[in-house]
This record gives sequence, structure tokens and C-alpha cells, in this order.
Amino acid sequence: MKRVIALLLLIFLSFSSCDKCKDVDCFTPADPFVFDLVSKTTGDDLIATGYYDKNDFRVNGETENPTRNFRFIELEESTYIQVYHTSFETGIVNYEVTVLDQLLFSFYVDATKLEGECCASIRYNEVLIDAADYIYDQERGVYTVLVNVD
Repeated sequence: MKRVIALLLLIFLSFSSCDKCKDVDCFTPADPFVFDLVSKTTGDDLIATGYYDKNDFRVNGETENPTRNFRFIELEESTYIQVYHTSFETGIVNYEVTVLDQLLFSFYVDATKLEGECCASIRYNEVLIDAADYIYDQERGVYTVLVNVD
């Protein structure tokens, strides 16, 4: 009889044990990419000065959803492009940033999904920008892309 009670107690405890992750909000999207487009010769912000029209921009990737979500952020005298990496998209993804169908630059992302105790997250193993020179400011998380304009 003691064994039956012990077995029932064990079964009850296993089904009623606390789930330490039940109150954890696990929606943690990957960090976005932030770009500042400046003239290679003058250093002028090419969006804030009106050289490029915001409506003419497109960001495309080579996945099932080729058009990427992005937005413009205006801070002080600069206008930044913020590109969202799809949550939990892993592997290698190539993006293209165009204005009026003309390539400004492309960038390559190698991402890995990290499994945590309660939640998962994305780690960027490598990010490279092609077709333009750039400077990465790690403190601000901003890629300043140096664009040749005539």
C-alpha cells in the first residue's frame, strides 16, 4: 500500500511541478541592422540632405519572403535605415539595398539560433557589406556606408 501511495504521489508531483518558463516572455527578435548612408567625398548624410528619396528605397533578401521590412529613423541631423532580420532566420542570408532599382550595397548575414533554458535567441556570426566601403561603430551598432556620388 505504501508503494501505491508513493507512486501516486510521485505521479501527482510530476504533473503539478512548476514550469519555471511559464511566465517568461520569449519573443526576442534578432537585433536589426542600422545603416547611415553618407557621401564618400563630403561625409553628408545622403537621405537627410534629400539626395535620396525615402520612397525610392527597397531592401530585398533571397529567402521565401524576398522583400524585407525596414524603416527610417531620424535622429538629430541624420536619417538611418533600420533593416529587420526575420526572427529566428538562421544560416546565410544575402540582402540588397537599392534606390530606384540601382544597387547601393549588399550585405551578407550568417546567423545561428541559440537555445536557452527557456528562450531562444539569434547570434550573428558574421556580417559583411559588399559593393561599398563602410565603417562599423560597435558602440552605436551603426554601419556607416560610404557611397560614391557624382
